[in-house]
Amino acid sequence: MFSVDSLKVTCLSETSWFDTNLLMSDIKKAGGMNTNQYLINWDYKNAGGYSALIEYTKNEQKGYALLDVGWREKYMDWVFDREGVLVLLKKDKLNDVFISHEHMDHFWGLNSITKIRNDFNLYIPVGFSAKGYDIIEKSNFKGKLIEVDDRFQNDEFSSFVYKMDIILGVKNEQILVFNLKDKGFVTITGCCHPGVNAMMEYVKNNYGNNLYGLYGGLHISLLEDWNDQKAKEIEKLGSWGLKKVAANHCTGVVAVEHMIKKGINVVGGSAKFGSQSKLYVGNSDIVEF
Repeated sequence: MFSVDSLKVTCLSETSWFDTNLLMSDIKKAGGMNTNQYLINWDYKNAGGYSALIEYTKNEQKGYALLDVGWREKYMDWVFDREGVLVLLKKDKLNDVFISHEHMDHFWGLNSITKIRNDFNLYIPVGFSAKGYDIIEKSNFKGKLIEVDDRFQNDEFSSFVYKMDIILGVKNEQILVFNLKDKGFVTITGCCHPGVNAMMEYVKNNYGNNLYGLYGGLHISLLEDWNDQKAKEIEKLGSWGLKKVAANHCTGVVAVEHMIKKGINVVGGSAKFGSQSKLYVGNSDIVEF
């Protein structure tokens, strides 16, 4: 079984956009959520990006992995420089880059890192479109491209691909799983489009019962809306007994508020660099599991 001795996640950016109404207006003008993302006339002044830096140790050896590379290149250049990612790339300390899924705010910023170094390992879920492969080719990526069909695993961690149709013409999502020594399993997500409880069920059935924590977007209240179904989702989330829940991005502040009310162990943040609330882990915040 894969495992690590310590695990730390830095939220490089969870602000994929800055004005949700403007984002939704771009989508509506193009025809709605079923429109292919590559056909939408995005207002790039509103574009940010999602990315997380993962730092782990095993047998006193430190390792790094990057989940997602954001959207707008200029913004991600600033983020990666601010958080020291460019230094890690230049020093060959960051060698594994995972893309959770093909959505623009998680993947289109690839050039921000390939222009610094282009020979790392790039892990993508199966189901990428021809346009997605064009982005990889045009970024001058020269490393090893690994298409994860079901599961990837090395001695330190694993990933699995949940196969599904996602909004804006995207398919499938890759989720990272760490087995933290003496604590249990920690999942790290981009958006968790399958649903947080479906994800936890998968991890329980395929990795083990000892569920410890999670980090990332949970896609519960992206538009800050609320209903009985979302309340049931939070109720179920509380039943897993997670010790640390570091939810951000597409989770929604209203969802985080309901998590806290239900007694879920939510990790707070500092509301820096555009993140909206101290109730959740935001930009430049660090979570140690």
